[in-house]
Amino acid sequence: MDEWERLERRRRIVCRAAGMAVGAAVLFLLLMFVARHSGMKAQDQFTLICERALHEAEREGGR
Repeated sequence: MDEWERLERRRRIVCRAAGMAVGAAVLFLLLMFVARHSGMKAQDQFTLICERALHEAEREGGR
């Protein structure tokens, strides 16, 4: 394998790794943006039901 082939392979690996890092960062920022603008409220039904049950138990326990 010639020197230029090794350099080309190394360049491709670095470009792919950098692309994945940038993609992960963009996805993370997008998810953080969505979480902040949704009021940080749980979206799945199981969590909503559990939170409702906890609030009802707190109200009944306070009486």
